[in-house]
This record gives sequence, structure tokens and C-alpha cells, in this order.
Amino acid sequence: MIERFTQIVKLMPTTGRLIVCAESATAVSVAQSSPCDVITYGFHDGDYQARNIAYLPAGIEFDVVAYGNVLGKVALPIFGRHNVLNSLAAIAAVLKEGLDLGQVINGAADFRGSYRRFNRLTTASDAITVIDDYAHHPTEVAATLRPPDCITGTDELSPYSARILSPALPPCSMAMRLPSKTPTMSLLPI
Repeated sequence: MIERFTQIVKLMPTTGRLIVCAESATAVSVAQSSPCDVITYGFHDGDYQARNIAYLPAGIEFDVVAYGNVLGKVALPIFGRHNVLNSLAAIAAVLKEGLDLGQVINGAADFRGSYRRFNRLTTASDAITVIDDYAHHPTEVAATLRPPDCITGTDELSPYSARILSPALPPCSMAMRLPSKTPTMSLLPI
């Protein structure tokens, strides 16, 4: 599969732009074959970085750092560490296309995310938190099963809280096949 991605990257026009997650050594390696400009993003490495990340009951906030300079703070009403990276990639793309950070901040405030991707169905003041997510491949499942930052206020594991995971998969779901002995409800310490 890596060879196929490398072939695709080599087809990029020289006037194009490839935006790559610096958190993935494989993606960075494949990007080296690009004939166009490569822009990287990530938490600790990359041309664009997310710093001072705050996981709040209303969503995520972080400072956007571009080429070592803090541009400003972006707040999004969505959750999940993966969404910090996703939004950072989008920010890098639109800034390179000429939008300014003010436009990004205004657009980010209204962004609601993808339908059924870590949708919080309860409010921060509710006694329990219910999250709806239709994760259907291993990468999405892994991101969804990280500690819900809208509950813990961090993406770190906490020994003082717990969550109940209840996958609600229709019996005919072709998106995910669970082994027959997989419990439908598990109490996991976080």
C-alpha cells in the first residue's frame, strides 16, 4: 500500500501542495517523493503545530503555530485529539490559499464536525455524557476509544473516572465484524 501512495504522490503537479501529518513517519517518508511543496503539521513537529491545547466541555481550543510563530487561538465546538490534527491540516490548507486567521476563527466557531463522528448528545451539565460515533475502521475506532476529552478535560488517562462503552451495531452491519464473544458493554477505567 505504501508503494501505491508513493506512486500517487509522485503524480502531484509541481504547482500543487501536499499537506502531511508530521506525526506519521510513514506519511513523511512517502511525502519525500513529492514533486511539489510539502507542508507538515502536528502536535510537536511540523510547519504548523497545535500548542496549548485545551480540552473543554464546549470543545477544543489551541494556539496555531506556523513556522515557529504563534498566529492565534482557534476554538472549535468539537471533541477529540484527532480533531485537533484534522482541523490543523485544514487550517494549514486555507492559510496557504490566502485566508487569514480571523476568517479561520470565525468559520471554526460554527463548525459542527461530521455527522455521527464523536457527536456529544448531552450537555456538560448532565450527570452522564453520551457520545454517538459511527467509527467503522480501526483508525477511527482507536481514536474514538481514547478518553473522551470532553469528560476528562485532557487526552490523558485518568484513574479517577470510568466510562461505559456500548457499541450499538445493527446485526447486519457490514462496516464492522465483531467476534461472537465480544461483549456489547464494557466498563473501562480511564
